[in-house]
Amino acid sequence: HEVVFAGPAKEMIATGNWILPKIGGVPFTDKPPATAWSIAASMLLFGSQSEWVVRLPSVVAAIAAALIVGAMAARWFGRTVGFVAGMIQLTCLYVLTQARLSEADMLLTAATTATMSIWALAHVESPRGRVTDRRLAWLFYAALAGVFFIKGLVGPVMIVAGCVSFAFLQRDFAQLRFLLNPVGIAFFITPIIAWFTAAYQQFPGILDNMVRH
Repeated sequence: HEVVFAGPAKEMIATGNWILPKIGGVPFTDKPPATAWSIAASMLLFGSQSEWVVRLPSVVAAIAAALIVGAMAARWFGRTVGFVAGMIQLTCLYVLTQARLSEADMLLTAATTATMSIWALAHVESPRGRVTDRRLAWLFYAALAGVFFIKGLVGPVMIVAGCVSFAFLQRDFAQLRFLLNPVGIAFFITPIIAWFTAAYQQFPGILDNMVRH
């Protein structure tokens, strides 16, 4: 299964086409290209296509997710709990499994964790209060765009549904204004439209494939 991401990364470097993932010259549009981009970048950085280079983005993503979990737990419950939470995250079975594979799962985990953590900073009370900087919405949508480029449409839908559900459960509908931030929405939509337009020009079938997946 790793080849469905490592293969397109290799072809991106060989052909110079970083828009449309391909395997053996055939478009592979089951997933957007972010995982292949990260693998190709690792290949270029180290000048190698060895296994550890191809799998390095997943390792980095696993560490990033654990750091975010640790930092968030420390914000609410103190440094000791934060350290333990980060170590638990880093040593879970599926993390230890997926962090060793050149697949999308750990990148998705890191991006989703970052996105939901940004939401929590803005909307969940902590001993330090909430973060009120309006630029937090920009970061939220930038991270949400990252989720799309890793997983496709289902990723942002899953996250936004969770945020909206939280607002309703808290009966704090002012939180929904966070999701209506125009600059943040632009951060989300602009790169997606730019990439999708370029990809559609190369392979119109990408629309049906993305919707199906």
